[in-house]
Amino acid sequence: MLSRLRKELIYTDTDPDVLEHDDDLDAEMYTYEGRGVYRGRFDPRYTSLDLDVHWLYDENSKRVGLVEYESGDFNKSSVLWYYDNPYSTLLQDPRWKSQGKTLWSMLSEEAYQDCLEDDFKNVIERSLYSPYRLVFPSTYHNPYEVYECSKCGKRTLTLENGCPTMKKVALSYSSLFLDDSFVLYEAPTGSQEPLGVVAKRRQSVLEERLSPLHSPEFQKLEVVSHSESPAPPQLVPHPHS
Repeated sequence: MLSRLRKELIYTDTDPDVLEHDDDLDAEMYTYEGRGVYRGRFDPRYTSLDLDVHWLYDENSKRVGLVEYESGDFNKSSVLWYYDNPYSTLLQDPRWKSQGKTLWSMLSEEAYQDCLEDDFKNVIERSLYSPYRLVFPSTYHNPYEVYECSKCGKRTLTLENGCPTMKKVALSYSSLFLDDSFVLYEAPTGSQEPLGVVAKRRQSVLEERLSPLHSPEFQKLEVVSHSESPAPPQLVPHPHS
């Protein structure tokens, strides 16, 4: 999910399970954008960006989104939700739709068998000679680069020592949007094509450098709307469905 308060941040942890720091929390219900949810504790991974992030849970203790606050100004906040497909979740745009078919529906039987033989590990490489660029949620804002040998015409994703005339090339492609199971998705009308390589996102660094939990006295943030909840549920780890 793209943060609305920090352009450099993508929230990649969208598993529905309860986070460890929210285990056994007697959660209170809050209302965000007209939706009643249970709010977890501060997530310590984002304090280095001056963000106070709480994950949001439904009545079954499944994560359904998050709310992010400016640490220095709690009047500045944004709510991000999980949707039923990865592009809607990433871009917070429910207009993205699954096409109900996979990449394999576009391939010949021979091409499919070639992909099958290497356990679908080199699908992107095999697509480099086609008029399509394969886009996945994880590469939407950091598309792969293509290198081509000026002598033999070979295309790769990296520079190879064995081919001294290999150089990066800018090719004209149409984008195919897929998830990790190679299901095709349709971009909403008017949406922009993924842009070129941008500055590296800092998510992996953030997840490795956990900050200490906030002290309990900071757990008393006010929100725009706080719903009454006579019996706050206790958030417990929820098994994968």
